[in-house]
Amino acid sequence: MIRQLIVSIILLWATSLIAQEAPQVAQPQTSAPIAFEGQVINAKGGRIQVHLKNGEVLWFSVDSSKIPSGVIGKVIKGEYVPLGDTSLVLNPSFLNP
Repeated sequence: MIRQLIVSIILLWATSLIAQEAPQVAQPQTSAPIAFEGQVINAKGGRIQVHLKNGEVLWFSVDSSKIPSGVIGKVIKGEYVPLGDTSLVLNPSFLNP
């Protein structure tokens, strides 16, 4: 329950930032979370680059407090929601390959 509240607050905050930067553009609609799995190949701040199982390589935004040290090479599983020009990972799990 607390986790859902935190995710909701993060989504509202991120949406408000997008609206402040470009007020003439309609706010993006958040969609249902999309499950994914892949291997982390790069990390910078609160963003990680993931090589997905389907072959795509994408950047995701992640709460930096949830990114463990030595994350590169780990398998990530979770769900993300597209949010404007980024995708926000919800409740990521990092596993050793």
